[in-house]
Amino acid sequence: MTTRQLTPWILAISLIAAAACSSTKLNSVWADPNYTGGAFRKLMIIGLGATEGGRAAFENSLADAFLKQGVMGVSSTGYFASASDMTREGVRSWVERDGYQGVLVSRLVDVDRQYQVVEPTYTDLWGYWGYYGTVMTSPGYVSEQTTLRITTDLFDAATGKVVYTAESKSFDPGSREQAIRELTALLDEDLTKRGLLPSKR
Repeated sequence: MTTRQLTPWILAISLIAAAACSSTKLNSVWADPNYTGGAFRKLMIIGLGATEGGRAAFENSLADAFLKQGVMGVSSTGYFASASDMTREGVRSWVERDGYQGVLVSRLVDVDRQYQVVEPTYTDLWGYWGYYGTVMTSPGYVSEQTTLRITTDLFDAATGKVVYTAESKSFDPGSREQAIRELTALLDEDLTKRGLLPSKR
């Protein structure tokens, strides 16, 4: 197989590899400068706007990460089997009853999909018309970029006020698990850095 013939295959493999990569970043972060309550050690974790499977996976991922720092993070799925069963009064009742210091709520705000058509390229004008056996140098394809936008708010149970809020974006997540893993690491690190979670052991 010649180099010219290999080119379309190399391009296709590169596109597949690129699709498998993911980049999640905290877009904007705000922390209440007047909050003096110290690090949270018992949190209810709520994920909204995803499938029930995605909700459970996200909540459990954060709970596992927090546990490593001595923080009891409890998934809301233990209280509400379906997100549709969740109400403000219901959450408040369980938070007060079980002595949670705070509630962390992450919500999937938007899923943006953009498509771009890339036309094929040819060796010369006559190759375009298929004359003389000239072949294209690269095939055409349609690329898709998916961006997930998620907001995360941390509420102080004692006052009911938001003490931390962050917006994150995941660009072309290769899988749900990868996006969850990346966001978990970012939130864990940033909340710790701001003193809202205890320092890592």
